[in-house]
Amino acid sequence: MKAQKTIIHWSRTLGFLLLVNCSSQQLSGPSILLVPPEQSPFYQPVPIATGPFDEFQPTLSPNSPNIVFVSQQGGNLDLYRLLPNNPAPERLTTHSTDDTEPKLSPSGEFIVWVSKASDVKGDIWLMNADGTEAHPLTDRKTSDRSPIWHPNESSIFFTTRSVGERFERIEQLDLETG
Repeated sequence: MKAQKTIIHWSRTLGFLLLVNCSSQQLSGPSILLVPPEQSPFYQPVPIATGPFDEFQPTLSPNSPNIVFVSQQGGNLDLYRLLPNNPAPERLTTHSTDDTEPKLSPSGEFIVWVSKASDVKGDIWLMNADGTEAHPLTDRKTSDRSPIWHPNESSIFFTTRSVGERFERIEQLDLETG
C-alpha cells in the first residue's frame, strides 16, 4: 500500500479547512475536500473537486473565498476557480499547454502561476483572480517555478534555473518596477 499525504490549508474568510489527499496511486474518492469548522453541525468533509480528472495544487487566500486549483478537465493541466456559492469550477486558463502551481495573493485579488504557454521550461504568469488580464512576468530561457507572494503583494519570489546550471536559485520580482 502506498503512503498517502494530506496537505491542509486554512481560509479565514471561508472558515473552512481545505484538505488535499496526495498519493502516487489513483484515489478512490475526491482529492480536494472542504472541512467545516468543528462547531458546525455538518462536520463531514465536503468534496469540492470530483470527477474522473486529476485535480490538485489548490490554493487559498486567507482573505478571499476563492479556491484555485489545477485540473485536467479540459484535456491538459489548466487553472480552475471555485466560488463558495457555485459548485461548478470555472476554467481560468484555456490554451493547449500546462498551467500549474497557482498561488492566490494574500488579498485574493491576483493569481500567480507557472505556465508553459511561451516556454516549455515554464514562466511565471500573473492574472486577476477572475481570470482576466493574464500576462507573463518572466519570459526567458530558464526554468521558472514555485512562485510565492510577498505578504504585502509588492513582489513575487520564485525559483529559477538556467540551462547547464546544477542548482536552482531564488529570485525576487518587484511587481512595480519589473
